[in-house]
Formats: sequence, C-alpha cells, structure tokens
Amino acid sequence: MPLKSLRAALLAALAGAALAPSLSHAQALDLSRYSLSATYHAMVGEASGITYNWDNDSLFIVGDSLQFSELTKTGEIYSYPLPGSNGSGIEAFKDSEGIAYIGNGQYLLADERAMTVSLMVPEATWDMGGGKTRTAYSSKPGAPTYTFGPESPNQGIEGVTWERSTGTVFAIKERREQGVFEADIDFANGASGSHVSLFDPALLGVQSLSDISVLSNSTAFAGRSFADNLLILSATSQVLLEVTRTGEIVSRLDLTGMATKIEGVTVDNDGVIYLVGESGGPSGASALLVLTAPVPEPEAYAMMLAGLAAVGAFARRRSAALRKA
Repeated sequence: MPLKSLRAALLAALAGAALAPSLSHAQALDLSRYSLSATYHAMVGEASGITYNWDNDSLFIVGDSLQFSELTKTGEIYSYPLPGSNGSGIEAFKDSEGIAYIGNGQYLLADERAMTVSLMVPEATWDMGGGKTRTAYSSKPGAPTYTFGPESPNQGIEGVTWERSTGTVFAIKERREQGVFEADIDFANGASGSHVSLFDPALLGVQSLSDISVLSNSTAFAGRSFADNLLILSATSQVLLEVTRTGEIVSRLDLTGMATKIEGVTVDNDGVIYLVGESGGPSGASALLVLTAPVPEPEAYAMMLAGLAAVGAFARRRSAALRKA
C-alpha cells in the first residue's frame, strides 16, 4: 500500500475515533473514568445538598439549619442567598438536607425529618457590588410543600432532584425503609401530586441513600443511551452509583478518602460531577469536590484501535496481493 494512501487511511481512522463520543452510544457513563480534580470550601457548615443552576452556570449548596451558598464552578462566591421572611423561616424546617434547581431562579428544598419537598422562590434581591447579589427565598409555611410520608427522625428525605425535560421530581429516603421515589408534583397549584417507588432500594446494596441526580439534565449527555440513568450517592457506604431507572447498577465510583460524609451530588452541562461533604475542604471546612473524566472516552479509544487494526489488515492483504502478482 503506498505510503500516501496508508497515511490517508490512518487519518480517516483517527477522525472516526474522534467522532466516536457523538456517534457511538455506550450503555453507561462509566463512573470509574472519573477522578477528583479539585477541592474547594463549600462555604456552608455541614454541607448536605448541591444542585447545578443551568441559568447561572453555578452551584447552589445547602447545609444544615438552612445555610445556603451559591458558588462558581471553581469555588468562588457567585451570590449570597439566605432564607426569606415568608412564613416562620428557619424554625419551620426540621432538617434541610437536599436541594434541586428547577429553573427561573427557583429551587426545591428537601426537609429530611418532615419528609417534605418545598418550593423556594426569590422574594427579594440586593446588589452587593462587584457583580454579586444577595437573594432572600421564601420558605415554609408560605411556600408550596409536598409530603412523601409521615415524619422520620433523621432518616427521611435526604436528597431531591428535578428532571428538566419532564418536570419529574426524584427523591430518596435515607434509611429505615429506604426509598427511591419518582413524583409528579404541580407546585404551581399548591404542590398537588403523587409519587411512586421507582424500584426496590435493596438492589443497590448500600447502607444509606444520601442524594440523587439525573444524567439527562446535562446537555453533554444529550442523545446518549445512558442519559436516562441516575446517580445515587451513599455517604455511609462511601460510593457513588450509576443506576438505571429499574435499579440496575451499571457503574460505581469509590469515594473513600475524598471527604467526610459526602452527602450531595450534581452534574453540570459539561458532564462534570460535583459532590459536597461535611468536612474535608480547606482547613477542615465543608468540601466542594470536583470530579472530571478524561477525554476522549474509553469508547473513543476502542474505535481508534479498531480503525487502526482495520487499516493494518487492509495493508497486509494489499501487500500479499502485490507479492502474488
């Protein structure tokens, strides 16, 4: 095979491999590809929940006793959120644990012990200078609230997420009859709705359920076969799971040693995964952890090797044919 033709074939194979992430559909995101790339201060005490705000391209974090922070993806202050004056404020929440962005500056807040998810809407905003703002959010009992069941002392709704494409709410119950719930809730009409158990949590084999996120919210995964999968976090078992909506585990990531009590997970539009832990950040503070994966994906390497193998086989056949001639 002439050198020029071989070079062209090699380039074609490499180009095909480069396009593999967009043309090939893996069955799993494969969490084993991810590793810790950065650690920042989460800017709240005992960080327990995190969500990605796609309108601001920011991270919104909740800690115990209704502490809020909104950070850039590199750990800098984006805004200074705080509980609002609507209703009884902090006292109305028994144990704030999970947070989910639903668009237009609005969030869902999970109250663990009360087994509820409440709508948080901005009620007032102040200019703090330097491009920063401060926003107060309305809180129970003034905001619409959905209840998943009777009160569960420190073992109730630990995490919540909202699927952008369907408006579906997903929530998890931590332990003592663990639960993975899918809910259709109309927060515009008094939080009316219903929920079902998505699958038997025993399939996951973890000691506790700490947070949940949906891969479909990331535009980086649009059209991929694994986009419907869920990320489920267990603080006690120190593991992040990628599972199907029927409870099949398709990949996992060991979180041992990254931080203490990692309780929150979310994913941004670039496919980067963010976690928060009660400690493990700078000077022992609450931690914001950034997990990234190498590019191209392993499937791209497989396509590249397959392409090179095909070129080699073609070259050998061509050489053999020339010798016979």
